[in-house]
Amino acid sequence: MVTIVLVAVAVLVGLAIGHQLGRRSASARAEAAERVRVDAAARETRRAERKVQTDIERALADLRLGVVVVDGDGEESYRNNQATQYKTGRHGDVLVEAALGRVLEGALLGLSLEESVEVYGPPARSLLVQAAPTYDGGEPNGAVGVIEDVTEARHIDRVRSDFVANVSHELRTPVGAMSVLAETIADAADPETIARLTSRMQREANRLSETIDDLLILSRLESGPVIDEETVDLVSLVTMAVERTAEAAAHRRVPVTVENLGATPILVDGDQGQLVSAVANLLDNAIKYSDAGTSVSVTLEAVPRSDTVAPVGDATLPVQTDDAVPEPSARLDGDLPEDRLGTAELVITDAGIGIPDRDLDRIFERFYRVDTARSRETGGTGLGLSIVRNAIRNHRGSIEVTSVEGQGSTFTVRLPVSETQTQLFDESASLWTN
Repeated sequence: MVTIVLVAVAVLVGLAIGHQLGRRSASARAEAAERVRVDAAARETRRAERKVQTDIERALADLRLGVVVVDGDGEESYRNNQATQYKTGRHGDVLVEAALGRVLEGALLGLSLEESVEVYGPPARSLLVQAAPTYDGGEPNGAVGVIEDVTEARHIDRVRSDFVANVSHELRTPVGAMSVLAETIADAADPETIARLTSRMQREANRLSETIDDLLILSRLESGPVIDEETVDLVSLVTMAVERTAEAAAHRRVPVTVENLGATPILVDGDQGQLVSAVANLLDNAIKYSDAGTSVSVTLEAVPRSDTVAPVGDATLPVQTDDAVPEPSARLDGDLPEDRLGTAELVITDAGIGIPDRDLDRIFERFYRVDTARSRETGGTGLGLSIVRNAIRNHRGSIEVTSVEGQGSTFTVRLPVSETQTQLFDESASLWTN
């Protein structure tokens, strides 16, 4: 009996121990599975963090801003491509790197600093260097510095400031003159004096009106490219522009001659009003700055894209020789497409006073005048060439000027031709080969 009891107890103890061991084994397996899940989650987190860091570095690498990151000890931990050029550069770039070091030192002390650096080039640049501290859990752990090229922004600010000042001056002058003239007329009794002052007052009012009209035109042109294009004939546009300036040409005794080298229509896509305004301003400028007895010539030509196609009509292409001395010139390019079907060329030449070399690069600026005394005499607003520049750019064209002081100037406008023009090119080429 005792033996049976002992056996039973042993069996129960064994079952209890086996059950306990089973529970421990299951717990161990669960713990091992949990560790595997935790490790996998940790690896996934690290992978995601590395991906985020890689994406951030990739984005920063292509950023137009220079970015530099330092740790709490001031050791550099990251520098993007844009910032690298200042570290490896010479001359003016050394000034930028020195400014960056100063603002980063301040940022490590908890300050947000910035410095402006002027690099006189060439090319001249304006740069803004900034730095701010970085934090981890509320505690400072480093700093980040940024280098920004603000050359264009500051140029725009200067242009805007000059524009406001010039507009104020241009409007104040005729308004002030009319005010003085009105006061004088009020006190005048002589009919001849009143008539003379009234005529002067009318001229000042016209000058004010022209300035306002040109400002409105310029504002519309600067608002963006042409949206609603139509196919127009450049020959007809030039005819309209010549008619618009005929009175000025007759008054100054400066005749305008027009020659179409191809003797065919020259078709372009664009806004007729803008193009007529541009050509009229070029003609008006040429007439105003020419002496009586001289003339202004306008030549038109459509040039096919392919060099294998013969010139339209009897036109011959100019030959450039090595002995030729280049004339002073300035060029403003629009978005003239490389795959254009051909080019419409408009050349306006005068034998006037010409443009000094120092002024060639500035003549397309708003209110810029080469000869201020003559501008006052002729009543120019100083906005004509700015209107031309914007109209040509809006039509994906280019304008070039060559000039010799005392001998005259030549303005060459190039515009992409319309697709319809290709039919005329084909017809001309056929006639040429036959």
